[in-house]
Amino acid sequence: MYNAPDRKGRGYGQGVVYEEFFYHRLVLENETVVRPDQLVDLLPFVKILRRYDDASRRIGEAARARATRELSVEAAMCYWAVLLAEVGELQRIGGFAF
Repeated sequence: MYNAPDRKGRGYGQGVVYEEFFYHRLVLENETVVRPDQLVDLLPFVKILRRYDDASRRIGEAARARATRELSVEAAMCYWAVLLAEVGELQRIGGFAF
């Protein structure tokens, strides 16, 4: 979902950290299961999820519903409208320049 390193500094972006505009709305602390970034860690992760199959299914369904809601065209348009309005206001008062 995003390209950030793990606690040891390993990651898909080799240390390049960024978050998409929707990340904070999708990945909620204590409510989201984030898959391991290393393949070797995937099998133990899947075994844990299988052990808690019902809870895992509920988490997955909630994540799907949240993603459908938060990644809708309307949600993206709202984000950009707010962002551009705020940047416009900053430019108007002289606090932001390209």
